[in-house]
This record gives sequence, structure tokens and C-alpha cells, in this order.
Amino acid sequence: MNSIYKIVFNKATQTFTAVSELAKGATKTQSQSTKQAGTFLPKFAKIALLVTVTISGGLFSGNAYATPTVIAGNSTATGANSIAGGTQSIASGQDSIALGLENKATKRGSVAIGTYVESTGEFSVSMGQKTRAKGNNSVAFGFDTEAIGSGSLAMGNGSISQGYNSVAVGTETKASGASSVAMGYQTKTSGLGAFSIGVLSDSKGYGAVALGGSKSKGSLSTSLGYDSEAIGAGSLATGGILNADLDGKTIIGVPQKGGVAYTAGSMALGTGTVAGVENGKQEAFAMGYRAKATGDKSMALGFGAVANNVGSVALGRETTASGQHSIATGYQTTASGEYSIASGVSSRAEGIGSVAIGTEAVSKGNYSIALGKKSKTDGWSSMAIGFDNEAKGGTNLALGHRTKALQESAFTIGWGSTAENYHSYAFGKGSLARGQGSLAMGGNGSAGGSAEDNLGGQAYSRGSIAIGSGTVAGVNNGNQEAVAMGYRAKAVADKTLALGFDAKADHTNSVALGSNAETRDFTQVDGTEAINGLKYKEFSGIADGVVSVGKTAYEKQIIN
Repeated sequence: MNSIYKIVFNKATQTFTAVSELAKGATKTQSQSTKQAGTFLPKFAKIALLVTVTISGGLFSGNAYATPTVIAGNSTATGANSIAGGTQSIASGQDSIALGLENKATKRGSVAIGTYVESTGEFSVSMGQKTRAKGNNSVAFGFDTEAIGSGSLAMGNGSISQGYNSVAVGTETKASGASSVAMGYQTKTSGLGAFSIGVLSDSKGYGAVALGGSKSKGSLSTSLGYDSEAIGAGSLATGGILNADLDGKTIIGVPQKGGVAYTAGSMALGTGTVAGVENGKQEAFAMGYRAKATGDKSMALGFGAVANNVGSVALGRETTASGQHSIATGYQTTASGEYSIASGVSSRAEGIGSVAIGTEAVSKGNYSIALGKKSKTDGWSSMAIGFDNEAKGGTNLALGHRTKALQESAFTIGWGSTAENYHSYAFGKGSLARGQGSLAMGGNGSAGGSAEDNLGGQAYSRGSIAIGSGTVAGVNNGNQEAVAMGYRAKAVADKTLALGFDAKADHTNSVALGSNAETRDFTQVDGTEAINGLKYKEFSGIADGVVSVGKTAYEKQIIN
């Protein structure tokens, strides 16, 4: 074994060459001489320079010596063309280099420089303190780093590159997946081609990406932000902010949990978001602070938005879409019925296919529609449109301002109009249709009210009709089939007709015709008088009710 005496310039090869102490004509110079054998070069820069000069000097070329070389110290060089220098370093591989304190270069072309470092893979490089390059063509730099996989790189403090062609850079990082990259502090990659950067980032899936303390478990998944988690294949999760402005209150320095995307194709964007469920269906999308889309192909977008059923969509702050294929938009709206729609502020669509739009609008019946502030439906296929309208029965309509349709097939339009019974109709301001099949029309009209009422048409009894302002047909819980038409006309007895201004028919089977007309009791006859041989009774028929044109002191002529 030879010891280097000095380094000279070889004019023939135009390189620097390490010359044996036995070579003839050797001379020392101040600039090129080395320390005597047994003395360790104290400065790492000198060692690196020496290695560079030695390699460039043709050590591995045809002109280099095939014998091992010990630069300095009590190191050992046993491999062909190997170089060892320092204290107890070993260069046993062909063309290997071991320089420093107790280093080992055991395979062909391996390099170990530093303190307690090892290069056990072919053409591996280990530099620093307690570094280990075990894989072929691997590189380990820093402190306590380990490059295990072929072609891998471990750099920093305690980093490990285990996978083939993997890269681990930073402090306690670990890249165990082939062609994976882990950079930062305690980051990990275990999937093929996975990528992790940041603090505590972890990417386990094939081609997965985890950035900023997040986790990506699914194949081709991506997570970004503190504690975000992309679990499903192709999923995306972001979030994990440190500064969050919640209701005007700023939270500083408090880590918030990032998004979690469980299922394939799902996306969770924002702090505390959830897309999909573990082992669940696919393609959910959640975006916004604590938004949750847990139904198959669901979408939740906004602060606290929740879409937890198949195809459901929640858009806006604290909206909830819990019915299949339901839609909730606005603020604190809820769509719980299948195929339902709720939009506005605090609106609720509870029935199947129901629609509630507006502030505090509620549609409970199947296929019902509530449009406008405080409008409500509670029957199937019913509609309440306007402000504070109510449609309770099935297939009914309340349209206007504070109108009510309270039974099946009731219909009301106007301001404060009410249709209370089955198949009743109320049109106009203050109109009231209380009887079954009744009709009330007119501004302040009433079908079936008391004589003192001065409202719209009010039809109280079954089959009654009140048309005109202040009209009344029938009485509450009273007789049926009364008709009142004209301003303040009143038909308040069974089967009566009041037609005209202030006309009043209050006797059974009677008719009041004309302005101010009133009915009275019919006249009893004995049938003894005769006209042209006909008795009165026979002439007139059975006496039952009257027809009045006018009233006492207001008689009217019937002419033509």
C-alpha cells in the first residue's frame, strides 16, 4: 500500500497526479506537499479539494495507478484504485473514496466523506456526519441521513430516502415511495411518484401531492393547507388557515383543521371542509369554512354549508340540502325534501319536489310552492305567492298579501282575503269565502257575514256567492246557496238573492231586486177571491217566499 508524498502536475496528461513516496525524482514544494502519514487533515475544504484534484488527476483513467492509496492517517484502502484518508476510514470498493473519521466506502465507485458515514451502494455518495448511502447511485448529505433506494437522495437532518429514485430533503423527512419527493419537516411520501412539502405533510397515494402540513391518501389526490386531507382518488382538499375572521372576530395563531376529501374525485376547499364520506360514494365538492358535501355527487359551497344526500347542492352561509337532488341557496335555508328547492333567508322546502323562495318561506306539502316572505304551504300541489300568504289544503292557491287558502282546492287572491272551505274562492281585498263551494269577490266584499259587516265580499254558507264591496251571502254556520251582488248587498237567508245597491234578502226563497230593495214575509191567502173565475190561490200557486222590487216607501214600477 502506498502513501501520498506529494501531488505533481503531469504534463503528458495535463492533470494533477498523486505520486507515491517511492517514485523517483519526487520533490516537495510548499504549495503542493501534504502532511505526513498518520496525521488527519483537519479542514474539510482541504479534503474536498484533494479529492477533486485526485479524481481529475486521472485516478480512474488508464494512466492512474491500480493500487489503493492512503492519503493520511490510519485509514485503510483495499479496493482497486481506492483512496482512504483520516482516522480508521475504510475504502474497500473498487474506485472508492473514504475520507474522515471512521467512514466506509465498500462498493465500487462509492464515496464516504465526513464523520461516521457509510457508502455501501455502488457509485453512492455519503457526506456529513452519520450519513448512510445504501442504494446504488444514492446520495446522502447532512446529519444522520439515509439514502436506501437506488438513485435516491437524502439531504438534511435525519432524512430517509427509501424508494427508488426518491428524494428526502429537510429534517426527519422520509420518501419511501418510488420516485417520490419529501421536503420540509417530518414530511412523508409513500406513494409512487408522490410529493410532500411543508411541516408534517404526508402523501400516501400514487402521484399524490400534500403541501403545508396536509395529507393525501388517494391516488392522484391533492391536499393543501394545515391538516387538510385528500382521501379519495383524484380528490382535492385545501384549508388549514392560521388567521380566520369569524363573525368579525379574528382568531390569530390558532391552527384550524383543513379540508378532508374522502372519496374519489371529491374536492374539499377551505378550513374544516369535508367532501364525501369514508368508504362512501364519489365526486363530492365542498368549498368554504366548515362546508360539508357528504352525499354522492353533492356540492356544498359557503360558510357552514351542508349537502348530505345524493346530488344535493347547498350554496350560501349555513345552508342545508338534505334531500336527494335538493338545492338550498341563500342564508340558513333548508331543502329536506327530495328534489326540493329552498332559496332566500331561513326558508324551508320540506315536501317532495317543493319550492320555498323568500325570507322565512316554508313549503311542507309535496310539489307545493311558497314564494315570498313568510309565505307557507302545507298541502300537496298548493301554492302561496306573495307576502305572508298561507295555503294549507291540497291543490289550492293563496296569492297576494296575507291571503289564506285553508282547505283543499280553495282559491284566494287579494289583500287579506280568505278562502276557508273546500272549493271556496275569495277575490279582492278583505274578501272571505267561508262556505264550501262559496265565492266572494270585491274590495272589502264578504260572502256570509253579518249585516253590520263592511268588508269585501263574504260568502259564509255552502254554495253562496258574494260579489261586490261589502256584500254578504249567507251567515256563519247558517243557510246555504245565497247570492249577493252589488255594493253592500246582503242575502242572509236560505236560497236568497240580493241584487243591487244595499239590496237585502233576509227571507227564505226570497229575491230583493234593485237599489235598497228588501224582502218581507209572503202574504197568506184563503183562495176565496177570484179574478176572471180563477181563485187567487190557484192563480198564484203555492205561496213560498217573495220577490221584492224596492221596499215600503221606496216602491218601484215594473214597466215594459
